[in-house]
Amino acid sequence: MASSVGPMEELARYNFNVIADRLGVGQNMWDHVLFPATHEINIDITFILEDPVQANIASQLYNRNQTGISTTDNAHYLDWEKILAKYYDNLIMQAKADLATFPAN
Repeated sequence: MASSVGPMEELARYNFNVIADRLGVGQNMWDHVLFPATHEINIDITFILEDPVQANIASQLYNRNQTGISTTDNAHYLDWEKILAKYYDNLIMQAKADLATFPAN
């Protein structure tokens, strides 16, 4: 609804300008990995295995105790940004309750 499209009363309650009054828009939505906001992170990913030294280290870690870069296909690096306090304070109680069901960090 930050796009100013959604239920007029809800948008007005949070001081959004209304571009289009559309019931149901922005309701019951959750972040989804198919529509990500991406940012660069500083972690080792599998391309480091092109370095023979790193590949050897990874192999030893995996063979010794099944840890390290060889245990991943890199598909599990997902991150969700925390909502800023100035926006959180404006959420309805149900939204706050829903967010409380997620782990802290």
